[in-house]
Amino acid sequence: MNREVSDYLKELEARNSSLSLRQSSRYALDLLIIYLRERYGLTDWRAVTEDHLWAFLLHLQRDHRTPRGQSLKPASLGRWLAVVRCFFQWQHRRGLLVYNLAEHVKLP
Repeated sequence: MNREVSDYLKELEARNSSLSLRQSSRYALDLLIIYLRERYGLTDWRAVTEDHLWAFLLHLQRDHRTPRGQSLKPASLGRWLAVVRCFFQWQHRRGLLVYNLAEHVKLP
């Protein structure tokens, strides 16, 4: 899972995406990997479902805290969802996934 994220971030860098976008993408996707491994034991992106992604967003909304101990704002959740959607779209375009399962995932 980490290899695909690393490849995705390299592509963002090659496209001259901002450092801020690359850092926030790395953070959001790292959180997703940790969540999928710890909660579901998943180690392959092909095993992820829309329900897993929806549960991840719900987890972020309910349980994740900023360094200051605050809940995430809806705008932050929206940005992280956009990162996840773009990442899964990238995997689909690369032929790593049969379809973009994040395409229809909405915020809880």
